[in-house]
Amino acid sequence: MSVSGGAPSRLLGAWVIRSVGAQALENGREPRLANLAAGLARDLDAEPPHLWVIPSGGPNALVVRSSGSAVAITQSLLEVYTRTELEAVIAHCLVRLRDRRRMRRMGLAVALGRPARSPLGRPARSFRSPAPGSLEPVGLEDDLAAVSVTGYPPALASAISKAEPASGRFAPLWFVGMDPSRPAPERRVAELSDL
Repeated sequence: MSVSGGAPSRLLGAWVIRSVGAQALENGREPRLANLAAGLARDLDAEPPHLWVIPSGGPNALVVRSSGSAVAITQSLLEVYTRTELEAVIAHCLVRLRDRRRMRRMGLAVALGRPARSPLGRPARSFRSPAPGSLEPVGLEDDLAAVSVTGYPPALASAISKAEPASGRFAPLWFVGMDPSRPAPERRVAELSDL
């Protein structure tokens, strides 16, 4: 995925959106989602993402870069999540979208059908407690950054618990995905419960 949002990013993002059956959010539909996304984007000094709804599947959300930032939320998530849980999911998605280098790596992994890799070329590690002074990725940064925006760890923990983990080629792009580059949902919830 290109930092500049170039053709490879748009094409890959469009392919993923099309593959999951997402539909662009129509004006006036799901105002709670649109208002939360706009407000959180303002709080993060980011452009509001293009919003999509995935009509099928269990509760989850997907992030891609396709002519800008895009967040696709499953209809089931919109139906069963509370306002604070939805806010936590959107904050998490926006935080992930801000890290353009990692979005490029995830996009490349999706395009090649391989696990996401760290900047050093090794497969990204799942969560582990960092050694003091360690520069290794922890795997929980997005959760911690999302909580710093919302100020409410229990909502994010609950949202992760309720999500239906995605697997397969697009797993790195999902809010809760079963991907070797990310910590297991149970571990994420446990770490958030300790905050």
